[in-house]
Amino acid sequence: MHITTRLALTIATLIGIAGPVLASPATAAAETTRERGVVLECSGTLRGQQVHASVYENSAYGNVVSVVVGDPKRGGAAGSRHTEAGLWTGRTVDARVRVDGLRARITGPARRVGPRIAVHEELDDAGQHVVSDGFHRRLRNDLVLRYRRQQTPLTCETAFFYDLTVTRRDA
Repeated sequence: MHITTRLALTIATLIGIAGPVLASPATAAAETTRERGVVLECSGTLRGQQVHASVYENSAYGNVVSVVVGDPKRGGAAGSRHTEAGLWTGRTVDARVRVDGLRARITGPARRVGPRIAVHEELDDAGQHVVSDGFHRRLRNDLVLRYRRQQTPLTCETAFFYDLTVTRRDA
């Protein structure tokens, strides 16, 4: 399963928009993983341009940080990096990526707060029936993006920690 698909699955679970799915055959081999990590989808403004920053950490499939400044088709810039190195320590975020050859850095506190939100979701994806069980927990954060010797605060509407047992079975 691709990182972006996993991210979409996790976000869909959080906001409860996943649709109904079909049952899978009982004879198909299943793969079960425990997936823990964070999702932070943030926005801001830098030099009058919109900024989108994403920090995604997944214990089973690795971590991704991406930054988009402005519209890359109209002179803006973008960068993304997949890494096995941690981006979140349990209390702070420190994620770096090259954007147009220059370092962009997302930093700041991000702590779990509030109650656990139970998760159970079933869906079909890329020829597999996927069942996720576990919980999410909101992340209170105060992140900033530093890029080209400037800094901007980030608003992270979608920010949560997750701990899921995910079972995939060929559909």
